[in-house]
Amino acid sequence: MLSFVDNLLNIRKVLIQATPFVLGILLLNLSPFINTVVTTQLSPGALAFVGTVHLILFFAETFVNALSYAVQIYTARFDNTRSQNNILFSAFIITLTFNWLLWTIVLHFGQPLLSSIIFNIKLQPEHFAYFRLQTCTFFCNSLILLLRGYFAGK
Repeated sequence: MLSFVDNLLNIRKVLIQATPFVLGILLLNLSPFINTVVTTQLSPGALAFVGTVHLILFFAETFVNALSYAVQIYTARFDNTRSQNNILFSAFIITLTFNWLLWTIVLHFGQPLLSSIIFNIKLQPEHFAYFRLQTCTFFCNSLILLLRGYFAGK
């Protein structure tokens, strides 16, 4: 039977290992929370715009989620730290490349893309700035998800 002190030490270990995941989830949910707070102040057209931007980025997020799970699976398969770090580094390069490609598409084709999807709203420069800003937060979320996969697999 475990003593009270042993139980406290086990609880401490669990909390220490859970802390990065909790912080990562909080950071991942920060952007949607701020968007929800801001969109309550918007007109129905602007609200539709925000939803459209999130739907477009959801497709990219699916790729990053899959990459995060792959990092987790392959990190768990290797026992040595060097192989685990190589997996993380490779996934980091893929994420940088993917986000650079996404940023380039949004920067050069974001306005025509959104204009062809959204007909009923007169799009302003602020709309496109919002789209670019969401792409930047997507990059940060991608890094958080990669680290989550890495530490979950370790």
